[in-house]
Formats: sequence, structure tokens, C-alpha cells
Amino acid sequence: MAEVIDLVAGSLAEAAPDAERHGVTICLEAHDAFCRSEEVASVLRQVDSPYVKAVWDVHHPYRMGECEVPCREILDLLAARGYNGFICAEWEKKWHPEIEEPEIALPQHARVLREWMAGGSS
Repeated sequence: MAEVIDLVAGSLAEAAPDAERHGVTICLEAHDAFCRSEEVASVLRQVDSPYVKAVWDVHHPYRMGECEVPCREILDLLAARGYNGFICAEWEKKWHPEIEEPEIALPQHARVLREWMAGGSS
């Protein structure tokens, strides 16, 4: 895995100047070979650029046994740190047919996220 981490970090470091020049951010998602926080952190430690960041899909570290998914606490921490970017709720019904239909689940999730982000309780 160390070789893969080095390869990805090298590729991101090489692309970072182009990202800066074009005003975009390259994101490494916590997914696939990079489900665990240590793998993502190992890559990002090697790339010295504010134009390379992580997209933190909280489900994948959870399924790898790293943590509960403390969604409310995650939102509170982001707000406390001044985060004002996007929050995404992903519903992978295709890969998990046993979960609720998106027409039911997504409006519920959107309502709860809005309440939490506004400082309410659910």
C-alpha cells in the first residue's frame, strides 16, 4: 500500500500547480483503496498544496471499522472550524437495494441536515 500512497501523492503533487493556476481544488475521496483515514492522511502529508484536499465520505471509514458515523458532531465540528462549503448526502440504493427508497430517505435526510445546520435538534 505504501507504493500506491506514494504514487497517488506524487500524481497529486504534480497536478497541484495546474490546479492552482486554474483556481480549482483536486480532492481525494475517502473511498476504495483510501477508505481508512490513515491512507488519506498519508497522501495529503506528502502533498504541500492548499489546492489538494480530501472529500471525506464518512461512510467508508465507518464500514472499515474506524468509527461510528457521528453526523451531527461532524457538522458541528465543521461549523466550529468555519467550514462554509458543500455538504452532500449520498444514497447508494443501486449498491444497497435493501435500504429505503431515495424518494423517502433523501427528503428526510435533507430536513434533518437543514435543522442541524441551523442549530436545531432532531
